[in-house]
Amino acid sequence: MVYGARKGRKSAVTSHLDKINFLNWIVFLISYSIVLIFMKNFDFKIVPIIFLLAGNATFITGVIIKFKALIFGGIIFWIGVIVQFIVPKEFVEFISPIIIIFGYLVPGYLLKFQNKKNA
Repeated sequence: MVYGARKGRKSAVTSHLDKINFLNWIVFLISYSIVLIFMKNFDFKIVPIIFLLAGNATFITGVIIKFKALIFGGIIFWIGVIVQFIVPKEFVEFISPIIIIFGYLVPGYLLKFQNKKNA
């Protein structure tokens, strides 16, 4: 998200897809804020809910920019959410870093390296 914001400031022209992607992440932040505000009212695991929102935004971003690694990253988030709902609460903390690494970091670095190669 930070990379996209910096790239957007440098770009003189914004396309329709740039606007859609920006709104996608704004909707994610609004949903995330609502979850954070009301999480004390949830009687169940909160981390999978946040990862579900992140997976949705990651998947949609991958579709918008046609980057398969981000699409797979979103799918990894969804699979991770299912696993987090199945396992006991104590194990969610151990599964979360794995989901973040393979859902965000790996696709993010692949995108960064692709952009460097194309620049």
